[in-house]
Amino acid sequence: SGSRRRAVAALARTAAAVVLCSPLQLLYERALRSLRLAWSAHLTGRLMRGYLSLSVASLGAAAGDPRASFGADLDQRLAEDVDKFVDLSTELSLEVVQAVIHLYVFAKMLWRQSPILSKSTVSLALVGTSAMLSLGRHLPRLYRAERRASNNYRYALTRTRANAESIAFYNGQEHEERALRELYATKQSAVTARKAGRDLVAAVSATYRKLTGLLPLYLLAPRLGAGDGGPGCNDAHAEGQGHGHAHAHGSSHGHSHASTHLPTSGKAGAGVAAVLQTAEAFDEILFHLMIVAENLNDFARLGTAAQQVEELTVQMERLLRDDSQGPRIELNTRSVASISEDHNSEDLDEAGQEPWLVLDNLTVLCRETPLIKSLDFKLMPGMRLLVTGESGVGKTTLLRAIQGLYKHGTGSILRPPQEEVLFIPQQPYMALGSLREQLLYPMDEWERAKHDDSEILSALNVVGLKEVLQRFPLGLDTVAMWSEVLSVGEQQRLSIARFVLQPNCKIVFLDESTSACDLASERRMYALIAMGCASYVSVGHRTSIERFHDQRLTLLRDGSWQLDPLVGGFSPTLGSNIA
Repeated sequence: SGSRRRAVAALARTAAAVVLCSPLQLLYERALRSLRLAWSAHLTGRLMRGYLSLSVASLGAAAGDPRASFGADLDQRLAEDVDKFVDLSTELSLEVVQAVIHLYVFAKMLWRQSPILSKSTVSLALVGTSAMLSLGRHLPRLYRAERRASNNYRYALTRTRANAESIAFYNGQEHEERALRELYATKQSAVTARKAGRDLVAAVSATYRKLTGLLPLYLLAPRLGAGDGGPGCNDAHAEGQGHGHAHAHGSSHGHSHASTHLPTSGKAGAGVAAVLQTAEAFDEILFHLMIVAENLNDFARLGTAAQQVEELTVQMERLLRDDSQGPRIELNTRSVASISEDHNSEDLDEAGQEPWLVLDNLTVLCRETPLIKSLDFKLMPGMRLLVTGESGVGKTTLLRAIQGLYKHGTGSILRPPQEEVLFIPQQPYMALGSLREQLLYPMDEWERAKHDDSEILSALNVVGLKEVLQRFPLGLDTVAMWSEVLSVGEQQRLSIARFVLQPNCKIVFLDESTSACDLASERRMYALIAMGCASYVSVGHRTSIERFHDQRLTLLRDGSWQLDPLVGGFSPTLGSNIA
């Protein structure tokens, strides 16, 4: 009964320890998770601004500029590589910490049993690690190839979905399916190659450890016959029970020992226990000294993720650096309100007005070849300029240069600051969110608060999009993929509605911003623009928009240009509402 009471007391103490340790385990997991999230958020936030800036810079990059071909998988690398780097770093760091703790415990145990074996573990670990590193030296390359193939396949799927309608019109479904199958086969081959390399290293490492695990049995075999327990025998496991090694942070490398039930009575039992304890300590020390070899696949993944994050950071910093190498277009801004206070008499026109936009000896280069040569132009208040020319002569590039997105060239540009100008592209950007958020894009919360629903509905009505609300019962609060729900013509009218809601706009720049509208809608959009701002600059091919302008700048194929007056007689009146 005394033994039974002692057993019950031991079980009670064990249960109490389990209950007390459970909250500690929960706190540990929560702290680890918080650390990972904070680290990931820090790295992602640091890279996010660079990613957005680089995406913009790539639009205006000259051919041959590394920004123009920075990589189609940039978004995927930002979304995945940071998290992989953080997860693997924390996991392997904990592996190293636990390895140090186990090395301390078992090194003392092994040294008491056999100093010779204790010293030999270091040499054997060095040999094994060197061999595994040599055998697995291709794992980082194989992992990079796997990531590249997976990213290419995912990007192709996304691109195919985004262009599904165009592909269907071309009847190119079979071609796209073949291309996707080829990319998928490439991805599978890369995965198979990487896993084959990983499995080979794991198999050789396990075999090496099993073979070296026979060394303690060979050296300590005489103790079995002599029944010599040796120093530290009293600490041995009574039945040779395995250590059972697992990690508190949720990962396990599968290292454990099977229970071996051997007789432990008398001198023979003591000898067996000592040998088993020594063999276990030897195996533990060898395993943890070979931590790099045992986790070579994870270290290869970590190295690849760290390299890709570093490349992402370094390339962003290098490509976004505004270095002084090569010719650069000088961009300056000046508020319209300050023109009357600080003017140059040379810039005054006959009415005593100063220009709002000045292009001074502007040359735009592409591969060191001039797209536009020595352009001199002044946009006076009230002037409406049409920029025309053949495709590829640099019309859109000129607008990019005025916005500051394209700097490859010489000369200077003077324009109002960003809050006084508006650029409307041919393909409007439809943000994620509600219809209200589309119309108020890209205003901040303070600016959005100035517009109530009546103003927003009025803007929708004036551009002929009132019927859009009838499709959705939630009205302005409707959330949808607006780039798919609205036609291109409706999207272009919505971008004009954004202009209607933005005050203080002095100059509007339009890049074929009404090309998908019918003639009646086009006239109404230009009437809204003419009534809402003093001047505008349009890029376009359609002759129907000439009547909305009084000056025409024609860009020629050889880089030259010519400026002609236009007499359109355009009167900016809205007339009746359009459907």
